[in-house]
Amino acid sequence: MSTSVEISDVTRIREQSWFASLLANQALWVTVAVALICIATAIEQPDSFATKNNFHNITRNFAAIGIIAMG
Repeated sequence: MSTSVEISDVTRIREQSWFASLLANQALWVTVAVALICIATAIEQPDSFATKNNFHNITRNFAAIGIIAMG
């Protein structure tokens, strides 16, 4: 009592649209959350957060963390 399954039937089930795969992407939501936090902080503290020196400090720290994360 076995049924034969075509390869095309199996691959069609697993395919997602680009939009569905984009919404399922965890990196997208992390990026959106970080962007929203940055925007909210820049609005709340415009004199201290949204400055050139702070941007330089943040990017320098992220670069070090990125290098460590890469191993």
